[in-house]
Amino acid sequence: MTESSANVPCPVAGDHTGNDTGGFAEQALELLLAHDTTLALCSLTLDGRVRIWHASAERVLGHFADDVVGRRLDHLAPAEHRHQGLVTRALFDASDSGETQLDLPLVRRDGRRKTCRLEIRPQFDAEPGFAVLIRETGPGFDSPCRRRARHDSRAAHRANLTLLGGEPGWIGLGIEAEIQHVSPKGAEVLDVAARDWVGRPLSDLLRPTDASDWYVLLHRAVETGVPQTSVVVSPDAAAQHLCWPATVLALRDGADHQIAGFTLALGAPEETAERRTAPVAGYEQSAERAWFNAVVHDMREPLRRVREYVDALRYGESDQLSTRAVDYLGRVDSAVERLQNNIGGILRLARIDNAPFVPEPIDLTVLIQAVLDDLEMLIHDHGATVDVGRLGMVAGDPVQLRLLFQNLIDNSIRYRRPGAPPRIRISRAGGDADAHRVQLRYIDNARGFEDPEAMLAGRHRDKIEGTGIGLDLCRRVARRHRGDLKIVETHSQGTTFLISLTRHDGAKTTNAKET
Repeated sequence: MTESSANVPCPVAGDHTGNDTGGFAEQALELLLAHDTTLALCSLTLDGRVRIWHASAERVLGHFADDVVGRRLDHLAPAEHRHQGLVTRALFDASDSGETQLDLPLVRRDGRRKTCRLEIRPQFDAEPGFAVLIRETGPGFDSPCRRRARHDSRAAHRANLTLLGGEPGWIGLGIEAEIQHVSPKGAEVLDVAARDWVGRPLSDLLRPTDASDWYVLLHRAVETGVPQTSVVVSPDAAAQHLCWPATVLALRDGADHQIAGFTLALGAPEETAERRTAPVAGYEQSAERAWFNAVVHDMREPLRRVREYVDALRYGESDQLSTRAVDYLGRVDSAVERLQNNIGGILRLARIDNAPFVPEPIDLTVLIQAVLDDLEMLIHDHGATVDVGRLGMVAGDPVQLRLLFQNLIDNSIRYRRPGAPPRIRISRAGGDADAHRVQLRYIDNARGFEDPEAMLAGRHRDKIEGTGIGLDLCRRVARRHRGDLKIVETHSQGTTFLISLTRHDGAKTTNAKET
């Protein structure tokens, strides 16, 4: 710990708006803000994603909470540091020793690099994670951190298995729960081809039944120093009648004894009915669905590489680029990031009827403004006007709702009437259906639908250009939010949609005035 922050109590997850009177979190924040303006505070999940982005972090690094919450913290590092697993390794070190430090350059919102020291401590809360104190220590350094030497760790995994008194089927995992090795017996036990899974996330192959994700078991194995047992199942519908007893062991580097990965030992398959273990819900896959998921997942890698190239230009060649070029690169990076988020949303839409649904409060006006930013070029090129009233707060999934409104607006513009600039108005309807619903009226002046019921049922989805998710899936999104989407009027001069969504409980129940 640095001298100035050694006495700052470890913050905990929760409300950091000042409503939490007393307690260590408030005292820590008071010291943080009063005594050292180079300090910032955030909270991370077990897999390194930002859970809480305090105002001090926004002050030091310039990034807004909406831009970083839910993203991995190492995405704020320069491209050459971003995919080395530095933050993930530090989190496991913190679970191992109770606290740790990591020196890492972070990129401010304005593009400047700052060398920061991250002081990381585990949080033992209802939702485990880590408290991170970020201290700005100087300008960012240019030389990348050295990558750990890659070596064949099969022998180390086999030695690890001696703790279990034998060598069952096993899978060797990297520091980020990616599959590095599948032993021949492990492939036989799981009835898979080992080469098909190397390099993929373990969660694509197996899921624990007694933990929300693999990181819970991995951190528990590191923290306790004891192998963790579980029963695992496959997300593949064809294998959901089977389960496997599994044991997770931490793999340590022989030189410095740091966490280098994990060994997953597997027992013989058993029938889930005999173990009274329910298969994972929501993962029934046809061959077509499995192909679709694989294709969408494969789209992520080229997008990641595009962002790396953009970062290399923005931060490595910034002295040779014009201000306009830097601005365009920033726009490209933002667009690719939104596309990556949309890919995640599409995957959620693909299993929308069975996927876990965890609603969060959403300001619809703000959300639709973000959609308009995404469609800025399309709106400008077609001279479109989009008028958005005060829509209020709803409870829902922001990615799915963004796709819903993006699809509607995109289609209204693309299916414009010849000689008529697109005009769209989104407002609150005259009266909400009940105290628990928000009703919106979406009106455009585009070409109408000859058979609106067929469009909503998805029988003519091939005629919808737009984002491609179809009006039927727009309606499924609305219904997933305990609402609905209806076409109440359509003709050659335009269409009126009525959209109902669940009101956020914390919002006022009175109707917002239309603007």
